[in-house]
Amino acid sequence: MKILQKIILIFILFINSFGSAQSIRYEKNIVKKLTSKSFYGRGYINNGMNKSADFVAKKFKQNNLKSFQGNYFQVFDFPINVIENAELTLNDKKLIYGTDFIVNPNSKSINYPTIDSDKNDLILTFDSTKLISSLSQEQAPKAEFFIHNKFSSNNLKINQAKIESSLKSKFEAKNIIGYIEGENSDSLIVVTAHYDHLGMVGEHLFPGANDNASGLAMLLGLAKYYNKNKPKNTLVFIAFAAEEAGLLGSDYFVHNPLFDLKKIKFLINLDILGTGDEGIQVVNSTIFKKEYSLLNSINQNKKYLPQIKTRGEACNSDHCPFYSLGIKSFYIYTLGGKSYYHDTKDDYKSLTFKKFKDIKQLLIDFIKVI
Repeated sequence: MKILQKIILIFILFINSFGSAQSIRYEKNIVKKLTSKSFYGRGYINNGMNKSADFVAKKFKQNNLKSFQGNYFQVFDFPINVIENAELTLNDKKLIYGTDFIVNPNSKSINYPTIDSDKNDLILTFDSTKLISSLSQEQAPKAEFFIHNKFSSNNLKINQAKIESSLKSKFEAKNIIGYIEGENSDSLIVVTAHYDHLGMVGEHLFPGANDNASGLAMLLGLAKYYNKNKPKNTLVFIAFAAEEAGLLGSDYFVHNPLFDLKKIKFLINLDILGTGDEGIQVVNSTIFKKEYSLLNSINQNKKYLPQIKTRGEACNSDHCPFYSLGIKSFYIYTLGGKSYYHDTKDDYKSLTFKKFKDIKQLLIDFIKVI
């Protein structure tokens, strides 16, 4: 009999372990999919951002989210300078984009040396710091290359310096908004994450795994959970476009809301959630002390994470336009692991997902009692 009991216990432990291991498979598959080349870095080349929007909307529908206006999309447009390709050869060595050099995102097109190019329009800046790519809504009258200083030389020869860029005056993008009705619809809990990233330059992909396929995957994982587990408060899920271009999607939403923003009880913004080896940091936790105390007490009791580190206000993600209107909000991101950011190495394989499951459960517990 004791042998049978041991077998049953081992079987139960195996099943529980297996179920636990599978609990974030859904989210990991989303990150893997969105960081593949088929989504072109979720940016401005080959319809990458809008293709990503369609993918997110499909997941909203699969999780039975309701819409506020017949579909999940909120369309808006903005100017963006698109760097389509960039090449640089110095002292007969062809440099690699994203590793050896990047360009200023406001750069105009140039092809030096050619008859129609002017060297005065070309700027080469050597730097020892990490090359971090970004975006620009404007196009400058010059073309600037940021180059790792190991390629600097007293006898510098520029074999080729080429940029293909185009200023799109009205690039169209979409926020994706849906909700799950709770037992109480008088107040709303809002969960946000941006789905866009930097895209591609030539053949060089910026996958954006940690920033922010991970946060979007967490949002979709929560939507999937609450599709089967009715929340106390109505939950609104918003996937924003154009965060990388300057929080444009979230700023557009707060000025063109699809529901009364005064009904928001609390907002949780998820951005950079792919590690967690050293816990999480919470922007606005020193502002909204009651909510931080609640979140931290849950973690201390359940021992999900090694720490929840505090931070004050910072306008560095999509919570900011809401917070600027006085809406209570946290921006949560993970600590530890590899720190790839806005570069070509921020891919699926670089993420540990070490505390992803625990962060998800912490958020579920927090949403239940807030």
